[in-house]
Amino acid sequence: MPILAPLALLSALSAPQVSADTRLAAIKAVRDPEWDVAKSAEPTYRSAWVAKFLEQAAQRRTLILEFYRAYPKHPETLDLLNRRWNEMTQYQFPPSPKTLQLAREDAARIERENRDPAIAQAAAYWRANFGVMAAAPNADGMLAAAEPFLRRFPKDARGSGMLFAAAEQTKDPERQAERFRRVAKAFPGTRDARIALGTLHLRQSIGKPLPFDFTDAVSGRRVNSADLRGKVVVLDFWATWCGPCLAEMPKMKKLYAEYRHKGLEIVGVSLDYPANGLKALQSYVAKEKIEWPQYFQGNGVDSDFSMRYGVNAIPRLFILDREGRLIDAEGREGLEAKVRRLIETGK
Repeated sequence: MPILAPLALLSALSAPQVSADTRLAAIKAVRDPEWDVAKSAEPTYRSAWVAKFLEQAAQRRTLILEFYRAYPKHPETLDLLNRRWNEMTQYQFPPSPKTLQLAREDAARIERENRDPAIAQAAAYWRANFGVMAAAPNADGMLAAAEPFLRRFPKDARGSGMLFAAAEQTKDPERQAERFRRVAKAFPGTRDARIALGTLHLRQSIGKPLPFDFTDAVSGRRVNSADLRGKVVVLDFWATWCGPCLAEMPKMKKLYAEYRHKGLEIVGVSLDYPANGLKALQSYVAKEKIEWPQYFQGNGVDSDFSMRYGVNAIPRLFILDREGRLIDAEGREGLEAKVRRLIETGK
């Protein structure tokens, strides 16, 4: 059978005799739109890209469901179903209640009808995860939605994300710390556990010196927190692939121009990835004439320094006083006023 265009495949692949290879080729033919980093800061670019992604994802979900119905025991079926469920809510901020309800029903139906333990377990996870998303931002409701899966599959690392999300939304500091500790204890070694421990470490670091020592990715000179004593320091956690980070850069440049000679230093902490990340960082800094030093950590969002302080979303700004003490871990809001006050009063 010839490989048809994706829209034609929606009807042409309904026949059960179509081979698995042909169906897989059809799914792979529905490609995500390419992301143009150079346009990522444009206000309308991301929305247009997301709209195209959602259109392609809807086609792909239909093809994956057809594949599952025809070949439920195929080695690639589980991975395809996981992708299908993931794309049901991807790039929707937040997903609508109707979308989440349909997604939960879809996962529940496949969980009920499937005798394959791995597929049934994956379906149970997604059903719980969609429930967590539907309950957000109610932390207790999120945890209640996750608990059945956590009890049933305590060693499934996917549970860490749901537990972490509930902990992150918990308002009471003590209860939140307790839930972060639960993440770290129940899922040691996972990324969520590292971030949970980092978040707890960050809390304990407020008011204390925050040390760093690295080689500037642009100039090659050494940058040490001890050498910056006497200056107000803003740590800017960012990446060249992060559209909101790039959108904030003009404000950061303006702030630096106004206050650098009054005692301000900015230190960029890059979460760019190993593959071409350093080159992308150096190219962007040169193009935009950014003058402050850049710490290229080298491992993207899993880099040690940012993980140590629980940084799991960017842009994120830390503010250090003239003694090198971390005084604000949420520096974006009212940044200029905070910097001005620190420079003028030291408080």
